[in-house]
Amino acid sequence: MKPMEIPSFFIANTPIDNQLKQLLASRFQKIVFQFSMDENGEFTLVAYGAKKNNKDFGDPVILDRSKQPALPIKTNVYWGNYEVGKDDEMNILKEAEKNPTGKEYIHIIPKNIKDGRIEFEVTASDNPALLPLKVVLNPCPPRNSE
Repeated sequence: MKPMEIPSFFIANTPIDNQLKQLLASRFQKIVFQFSMDENGEFTLVAYGAKKNNKDFGDPVILDRSKQPALPIKTNVYWGNYEVGKDDEMNILKEAEKNPTGKEYIHIIPKNIKDGRIEFEVTASDNPALLPLKVVLNPCPPRNSE
């Protein structure tokens, strides 16, 4: 039996498919990421633009799998939500959306599992070169929580 793996995903930032622009709509102050499974039992990652209070969310954006490495699951994983919401990190993503050259794909790459939480690296590329963006996905409250 093949061991379970957490795949890498990307947010498209191209003129034809600008998922990043949708997630950074002016009414949103953060991006929330939520794991889910598709009909084949494969992990998917869904992103939502959101307000800081977790009360107003945009439409879901189902992210495509990246060609970047997957992370084998060798320990317990807590499948909570993750977010990017610090002002400096959001500014990095907003700048990438405004000036997409070399940043047409924002990769979400699982790197480690620590204390049950997945640690991610967020990078940008025009494919195949990856550039570190110094953006961190942090655990966050559930979507539409009270």
